[in-house]
Amino acid sequence: MTEELERKIKGQGKRLLAAVSNKKPPIFQGLSGRILERCMRNVSFKTEILRFIENLPRLTTPETTMQYLNHHFREQRNQSLPWLVRLFLRAIRYNNKLIAIMADKFIRAETKKIARIFLLNNDSETARKTVKKMRREGFACTIDIIGESAVGEKEAATYRRLYYLLLTQLETAPPWKTLGNSDPNLDWGYAPKINIALKPSSLCSTLDPNDFEKSVESLCRCVEPILLKAMEIKAFVWIDMEQYRFKDITIEAYRRLRADSVFRDWPHFGIAIQSYLRDTDRDLSNLLNWAHDKYLPIAIRLVKGAYWDYEMDAARRTTTNPPVYTRKAESDAAFERHASIILDNHKICYLACASHNIRSIAAVIEMAEYLSVPKERYEFQVLYGMGELIGTAILRAGGHVRFYCPLGKPLAGIAYLVRRILENTASESIIR
Repeated sequence: MTEELERKIKGQGKRLLAAVSNKKPPIFQGLSGRILERCMRNVSFKTEILRFIENLPRLTTPETTMQYLNHHFREQRNQSLPWLVRLFLRAIRYNNKLIAIMADKFIRAETKKIARIFLLNNDSETARKTVKKMRREGFACTIDIIGESAVGEKEAATYRRLYYLLLTQLETAPPWKTLGNSDPNLDWGYAPKINIALKPSSLCSTLDPNDFEKSVESLCRCVEPILLKAMEIKAFVWIDMEQYRFKDITIEAYRRLRADSVFRDWPHFGIAIQSYLRDTDRDLSNLLNWAHDKYLPIAIRLVKGAYWDYEMDAARRTTTNPPVYTRKAESDAAFERHASIILDNHKICYLACASHNIRSIAAVIEMAEYLSVPKERYEFQVLYGMGELIGTAILRAGGHVRFYCPLGKPLAGIAYLVRRILENTASESIIR
């Protein structure tokens, strides 16, 4: 990287930072948001409360909720916690039935309220109105039905039907005004207005790294009908990347489907790649070389990765080296490196820069200009409920911005919610 390019990146970063400074993301707005922000500053309490939120769907009665709270929070006395929280922790020690019922209702209502910040309403009409509002403000969106790791074929089949139904509903929805002015049917003149993201483990319950070939074939069979419907209605489909153990299966399934004669001429099919994985330098090189060899345009949503805690915990349990970088600076550097490689291959690979990190975004903006990458070969993606501030700043800087919007019921999205809270409250989070 030249000194001049580095200077431009820093300048762009300062302008973006100025645009979001002194503003709080939606999760920390309002009384409950301010209380949550204070609680998250206490590391031990943060760990316990996130574990509690993860377990909430399994606590089916006020009694089980109170038993959990008493067992895990009874000793919490920290004066750094908000006084309302300290009062609540004192009250639950009395094991009063009325208090249990009131506390259970309050906790579930507040959890749902926080989850709604990050999730589109499960009601299709309300979701369409939200998307319409985003588009009026200049943002595109991609919709993901919340859910991971289907338990059994019945649950996986339900998710596949939901995605097919989602595409059907989006097809029959009142037409949205396109973004940009060059084409009445395509956003910015090149991108399908309907855009969805699929999680492999929700669609296929039999993914097993120890049975690689069968897993790839099963995933292809599960995704194919959704791709056919997407192609029929001219929609874009992303394949999300999940835990490391599914990575090679997901990449191979993407390659096979992309090269299939049925989909070969339909370029609106992309895959997420995680920069925090040590394998990604090799995987990205292999994928780009494959695309060049096959003369197949591909699309990559470049993300840092959202399963860092899971991967570190799995490595500790199995006493293996973690597949992820252990320092944030390493992941940040890898993201810039991978973005630069994709931009340099923009004729064969479309880039969706999915990051809230201001340095990373500024680097993509300036590297794209330095490499003379046309605007129609890259976009920026931010998370619904988290990325409004930085998304607006990118939009004002002339970028194409898309919101990643999970759709579903709040308690079904608990794992997603916990990851979002972790991102918002990490000590190195740019959001804060």
